[in-house]
Amino acid sequence: MTAINKFAAVLLGIVWTCIAGTGLWAAIYSGRWLFGVVVVFALFYAVTWLRVAAQGRQLSWREAFTPWRVRGP
Repeated sequence: MTAINKFAAVLLGIVWTCIAGTGLWAAIYSGRWLFGVVVVFALFYAVTWLRVAAQGRQLSWREAFTPWRVRGP
């Protein structure tokens, strides 16, 4: 993975984390807890992008959706 790709993955992780924070704020102050479900998915997506940047490679579907089941590198 090139440095530009890692930078893009980190940037996407940061953006999705900000989206999750905004969604959490909206869920708390508007009382619409459906936003809370969106927050969970946004945080999952942010962590997935940050894992891509940390590992320096594209993750398989299995690694992305069940990281606790994947064995070591």
